[in-house]
Amino acid sequence: MVKMPLGTEPSKEARMLEQLRKHQGSVLHPNYSAPFHSFEDTLHRLLPYHLYQGTANSSQDYQRVDDEFERVSCQLLKRTQAMLDKYRYLLFAESKQRLGPSAEMVMIDRMFIQEEKVALNQDRILAKERP
Repeated sequence: MVKMPLGTEPSKEARMLEQLRKHQGSVLHPNYSAPFHSFEDTLHRLLPYHLYQGTANSSQDYQRVDDEFERVSCQLLKRTQAMLDKYRYLLFAESKQRLGPSAEMVMIDRMFIQEEKVALNQDRILAKERP
């Protein structure tokens, strides 16, 4: 600890460094045998661990994460494309195997015929009213 002459107060930076040293000391040499007495005691004893929970990431770490993300993304895109291709192939194969029209086509044809019948009836009524 740095000794200061009497009457002078340490600077803000010096107080912060001293506080960081205290926190570092409490993290390096924890009092794990004593139980927590209160919420404040718990807070004061555990909070310093958040200051020393890891080191800053380097650009190599970020590059490694980016490379891994790109690799996994490409793999997932290839899988998705393969699944879509297989789905399209199965639809195509199913359409070739059908001998008759599908249920959807039959329903669309019926709706079209019904609309045409209604339109024809309306035309007949108009033709009778206005010859």
